[in-house]
Amino acid sequence: MAQHNNTLSTQKLNDLQTKIWNRVVMEEQFRNPDYSARQLATDLGTNTRYISETLQLRFGKSFPAFVNQWRVEAAARLIASKQGENLTFDAVARMVGFANRQTLHTAFVRQMGCSPKAYRDAQK
Repeated sequence: MAQHNNTLSTQKLNDLQTKIWNRVVMEEQFRNPDYSARQLATDLGTNTRYISETLQLRFGKSFPAFVNQWRVEAAARLIASKQGENLTFDAVARMVGFANRQTLHTAFVRQMGCSPKAYRDAQK
């Protein structure tokens, strides 16, 4: 892993970590396919460098990896739910913030170790 020059104080890192968590996860901004690190920085009144630094130091992820983690988790819950039984994978992808089923598939396999279809089949 690359070394990071920590430019933020522990207090600022703690503050940004909480704000990032609340905005992206608790408020489910990950479901917005157009949500970006730039938009998050604007929402939190900071800059993208500090967002990236906090994500790397506190979550060990880049912005896209962090957002996709939550999209995949939401997709897995949806696929396993009664509601998800009749949804296409395109619909699931759009509902959790992916642009299409291919991006859902790629991220899902990377994180879950199986395709969305195999995951759905295993839930039956």
